[in-house]
Amino acid sequence: MIDEGEVKNGVLTSVGKDRTWLRTKLAEQGYSNLQEIAYCDWSETEVFFVRDYH
Repeated sequence: MIDEGEVKNGVLTSVGKDRTWLRTKLAEQGYSNLQEIAYCDWSETEVFFVRDYH
């Protein structure tokens, strides 16, 4: 969903989600700035996998 701090809109669309959903869910996990995320993937069974630059 995010690669090198850039949201992949095509990926969001393919899973029926949007930027608002992504921002909300990541904020719940403490990520308020999407540009600080190097990589983010999501699946309904495993939820989020996030790797930030820190």
